[in-house]
Amino acid sequence: MKYKQLQQRNGILVGIVAFLHFICEIYSLKNTAEILTGKSLMPRNKCHRSVFLMGLSFNMAGIAILFLAIDRLIAVALPLT
Repeated sequence: MKYKQLQQRNGILVGIVAFLHFICEIYSLKNTAEILTGKSLMPRNKCHRSVFLMGLSFNMAGIAILFLAIDRLIAVALPLT
């Protein structure tokens, strides 16, 4: 990583969350383009795979935010003396 501030745990967790949300945005843009062009029909198994990817990335982003919140709670509750 290039910047020292991003090498801290919080910066890494926020970067992971941003990457996972980027995956969801790409998926949403693809679906929007398919709907606007009228090519939105897909087989059921392909639909399940794409929904799984979006759900997985949202869950992983939520877990990363949870770890960030726990880290902040520990930093506030038990500061270094």
